[in-house]
Amino acid sequence: MMHHMNEHDFLIVGGGLAGSLLALALLERGRRVALVDQPRAASASRVAAGLLTPIGGRRLTRAGPLEELLPAAIRTYRRAEERTGRALLREVDTLRLCRGAEEAEHYRRRRADPDFRPYLGAPVAGSEEEPEAYPVHGGGVLDTEAFLEAAAEIVAASGTLRRGVVDPKDVTVGPEGVAWGELRADRVVFCEGYRVRENPWFHWLPLTPVKGEVLGGRLEEGLPDRPVNRKVTLVPWGDQEFLLGSTFDRHNVDEVPTAAGRAELLHQLPGLLGERPEVEVTEHRAGIRPAPTDHHPLLGCHPRESRACVLNGLGARGALIGPYYAERLAEHLVEEAPLPPKADIARFRDRA
Repeated sequence: MMHHMNEHDFLIVGGGLAGSLLALALLERGRRVALVDQPRAASASRVAAGLLTPIGGRRLTRAGPLEELLPAAIRTYRRAEERTGRALLREVDTLRLCRGAEEAEHYRRRRADPDFRPYLGAPVAGSEEEPEAYPVHGGGVLDTEAFLEAAAEIVAASGTLRRGVVDPKDVTVGPEGVAWGELRADRVVFCEGYRVRENPWFHWLPLTPVKGEVLGGRLEEGLPDRPVNRKVTLVPWGDQEFLLGSTFDRHNVDEVPTAAGRAELLHQLPGLLGERPEVEVTEHRAGIRPAPTDHHPLLGCHPRESRACVLNGLGARGALIGPYYAERLAEHLVEEAPLPPKADIARFRDRA
């Protein structure tokens, strides 16, 4: 229960996808929010492809409770569009190019499963037995950078937006609330991405940092009208611009774009487009995303300090699953609603 002794109900540290989504969810519930962030071109959210793909991975797995995840995502992004007048979400199928016999076997099994069949279309090339290409239904593409800008605009209008870098060690937590500089709040929620590993309250959360690189580019003709996936994903923006990514590197974990990453991505283009196209690379970014070791998000409050909370580990499917889990955490913080057990950080309390 909030007693409104402080200027804000919640101080959110980090304005990437997790922090932005949580800020919107709390504002919608009438809470006073202060969001502190320093936008960085190399942050994981700003190099994300923004795919809302319900089925993915080598084994064609579901992203989770899709009947709840997809409506929450679409609702959140459409509301942000209405409030800011920005175009953020494009609902479109993804074309998946089959990578071989193993994926074909997974496809056949999933198509026979009523929990998967609504999301996996009939082959557009090949056959049901030997699919070469097939659509994944029900998703879309989020313009992630535009969404982060839209969320910041909403927070600035309805709450408090500060630009800056927060060292968690400078956040004080006490009986009366939390403080960072002149900002006072009842609770703090850390949404710092992989940097949470240095957080004094949440360094014990089991996360693996993974580096990803993406390319932005232009192709004068031959660009598909929907995302195309085969190991990496080509996401078209307009008639000529595209985003291509991402690489996956657990070993060289930094935010520096590399020649090897660029070469790896360009090597994938002919397989996605069916030819060796002449492309103009206009942008090359690298970022680090936090991957939970058990593949489930991390949300909740510290087991011994309930004023310190966290939302992290949205992973590669953050654009799809983030709105749902931000809403669940907001409900927990505001209404004391239970958290989804698989995402509740209480599952790791013995590490704290």
